[in-house]
Amino acid sequence: MPRMRALKVAGISAGKYRALLRLAADGEPPYPAFLRIIEKSESEAQQRHITSISTSLDWRAHAFILERQYPKEWGQKIQVEVKRELEKVFAVAQEVLPEEQFNQLLERVSRLDSETAVDADEEANALH
Repeated sequence: MPRMRALKVAGISAGKYRALLRLAADGEPPYPAFLRIIEKSESEAQQRHITSISTSLDWRAHAFILERQYPKEWGQKIQVEVKRELEKVFAVAQEVLPEEQFNQLLERVSRLDSETAVDADEEANALH
């Protein structure tokens, strides 16, 4: 499960997560340990998919998940470049916008992502 979706399921907002990351970067206990647990879990999930690719008859699903969920390591190069540019834009936005406005921006982008996913699912269902 992608990190942001897992956080949403856990009831942790994007703003709260960024605050937790800042506390982890500052070494404020217990947040560095929290971040290490998340990173370890993600590494273990990647390893399970890698193992499944080499042992499963239906390896494509695992490759697809790796490519989409971990694009820096497994995705196509163009996705990584676009993501880097977007990260720069969001970093600047975070610097220049008041926190409340930045959080509103993230919420709107998140809603757009959700709406796009729903639209894609509806289109796929209409084709079948």
